[in-house]
Amino acid sequence: MKILKYILLLLVLAVIALTVFIATQSSDYKISKSKEIELPRHTVFNYLNDFKNFEQWQTFNEGASSFKLDSLTKGINAGISWNNNHLKNDNVYANDSLIQTLTRSEGTSHVKWTLNTSTKGTNLLLEVSGEMDFITKFKSFFLGGIDKINGAVYEKTLNNINHHLIEEYSKFNI
Repeated sequence: MKILKYILLLLVLAVIALTVFIATQSSDYKISKSKEIELPRHTVFNYLNDFKNFEQWQTFNEGASSFKLDSLTKGINAGISWNNNHLKNDNVYANDSLIQTLTRSEGTSHVKWTLNTSTKGTNLLLEVSGEMDFITKFKSFFLGGIDKINGAVYEKTLNNINHHLIEEYSKFNI
């Protein structure tokens, strides 16, 4: 019986030590994903900058029932809301980059879209940064990092943008 008490005590101490270790880790995170799109930069930029297109490619909340556009749909201070989430353009640099703030129930993230000319068209870089809460830090510790938790969502976002842009571009004839 004494051995069982010691084993239980060691187990409790290990859980406490693990909790303290996870809690003291940095909360900051940054995820970067990129995708090459075979279209010119201005075409990709205009598509991303217009929140009327957001519903086509977003993967942040695929089950969202309704999206509410702000009075501005393009440019600085344009925004869109859905299911208690809000995405707003903070800075817009024409044909170069968009800097946005994504406010969700889990917290606030900073989203940066950077467009660079490539040999095939445009290299679209998505960078998302923010702070994790304790639960997210706990999950990321056991699942191998925040990229393993949210990385697939951002990859799918870039793939959706590519798919919808190519689809729309191929339908249009002059």
